[in-house]
Amino acid sequence: MWSRFGIFIAVFGLTHQVHCANIPYSDMYLPAKTRGFVCETEYFTIDHLREVATKAMESTFFEHYYQLFPKLFEDTHLFNVKSDILLSWPVLPNEKFHTSNPGKLRLIINIRGQIMGMVIVSPKGRKNKVIFQKCKPVRRSKENASNELQISDENWGMSRPVLGFKCGLKVVSWSQIERIMQFFSNDSFRERLKEHNHLTNLEKYTGDEFIGVDLYSFPVHKKLTNRITFATNSLIYLVFDMSNNKFKGITNLDDRKGKCVALRDLSSTSSDNIYIPSSVLNLDRMPDKYWPETCMEFRIKSKTMWLYLEFALKNWKSSLHGRQVNYPLVKSKVLQFWPMRFPETDNNRLHIGFGIGYDTRFETYHFYHAQIRDGKFVDLEPCMSFSNEIIHHLQKILRPATDS
Repeated sequence: MWSRFGIFIAVFGLTHQVHCANIPYSDMYLPAKTRGFVCETEYFTIDHLREVATKAMESTFFEHYYQLFPKLFEDTHLFNVKSDILLSWPVLPNEKFHTSNPGKLRLIINIRGQIMGMVIVSPKGRKNKVIFQKCKPVRRSKENASNELQISDENWGMSRPVLGFKCGLKVVSWSQIERIMQFFSNDSFRERLKEHNHLTNLEKYTGDEFIGVDLYSFPVHKKLTNRITFATNSLIYLVFDMSNNKFKGITNLDDRKGKCVALRDLSSTSSDNIYIPSSVLNLDRMPDKYWPETCMEFRIKSKTMWLYLEFALKNWKSSLHGRQVNYPLVKSKVLQFWPMRFPETDNNRLHIGFGIGYDTRFETYHFYHAQIRDGKFVDLEPCMSFSNEIIHHLQKILRPATDS
């Protein structure tokens, strides 16, 4: 897989110095020791996300058909990126790969295939807009450590709190654990327990994973909920000591060998590497405005247009290591066409596409619209022209970067 990331680097000519040789190229801008991400109650391993990033890059630059994903991710501020092309690709629970239904989870990568993070997509309720909520990068504790050692302040530090416990690919949040423990410490609960001598699903713990005076186990919901109920078929159990109301840990009855592991929240931890965008244009201070012209009443942000224009003017290789680089997507004697990705909405039908095209007859660049049929761009028509002044200005800026 790492050789394929090397392919992407060579395609773009975007290599830059890596300060930490032991950090995989895909993980350069993640907090140190990131081992995965937590989105609500789902855990995603970094190994799986690297594979997803590779699939997204291959779909963009090597496939012969234009697909619904990746989408352009314009909320770059969520990852402290001011000006670069970021892409989003569906990620599914249980480490399955996207084939049809994209779900609501997205991996965010830059145009070099480097992982920026994950988000949850939710509809905004107007004009097909969506909003994004960041998932949390996490680090696992040592699996051979006891649950109590895993969550101690001395071991974790207050600046990197325990987010929850990972059992397989499911996560029990620390807030959920606290709610349950508060319930069990309540005087009315203690009185009910004395009166009835037992409560549904609250059982004496007889395993050997935890040590205590009066241990009990209680099933934990697999889904997020603010309610504490006594009827669930969960195989994930919270264990606590009734004698002092002390939380002891989480156990997975479905997989006793697969120990539930504490996760440290790395959201407030920065990467050791300063972000270097793929663009050489200084667009950080460009206001968030739209390009003055429209195409079929479709509006494009100015920063996005400049980034894609720069992208189209790069020197593209036709093949690499025996594989054809299928970018630009349309390559004929008359036209070369670089499709533009657009932000996700809650209506992601794929019928019309846009992009930047180079007319080889007149050596001019235009913005095109086209019909998309079976992943192919047909009936391409220019709807916006780029002046020679703009193109020559960009070429002048890009030439030193290409020469170096």
